[in-house]
Amino acid sequence: CGGAHHWARRLQALGHHVELLPPHKVREHVTGNKDDAADARGIWIAAHQQDIRRVPVKTAQQQAELAVHRLRSHCVAMRTASVNALRSLLYEVGVTLPQGRFSGLRCIGEHRADIDAMLPPLMFRLVDRQLQVLHELDVHVKALEAEIQEIQRTNPTAQRLAKVPGIGPLGATA
Repeated sequence: CGGAHHWARRLQALGHHVELLPPHKVREHVTGNKDDAADARGIWIAAHQQDIRRVPVKTAQQQAELAVHRLRSHCVAMRTASVNALRSLLYEVGVTLPQGRFSGLRCIGEHRADIDAMLPPLMFRLVDRQLQVLHELDVHVKALEAEIQEIQRTNPTAQRLAKVPGIGPLGATA
């Protein structure tokens, strides 16, 4: 569950031996209706399977570093959705944009006067707002990428991984 690593650290601090199991491996051993008893039985059975690889408990720092990746991924998805929404809004009034975020936004910039002439006043404001949202998302993604660069600079494991050809900051820090 979402708090598994937190609780594992707390229980380890109390002197308990903690093993985290991959949920999909536990699910294979849950039979019958999904309820607490069936889940507990599935966990117990899975815990006795020696071939199931245990998940190492992450430190709070590791979880924070992965949170940066998740937020970046979320912002990139929002940015993609926003560009697609803008593209579809403009298509409704006869403006077609080339494929790709950069190409589409460049086309809007180069032909803004022509596009504005085709838009009703309300649509003009919507396009402006959507472009502003895209700019803010770009700023946010760049800030998160700077955080990832800093993680790579300070994390010895990420530094070693970054030396492998084809592994960049995202792969090295993930």
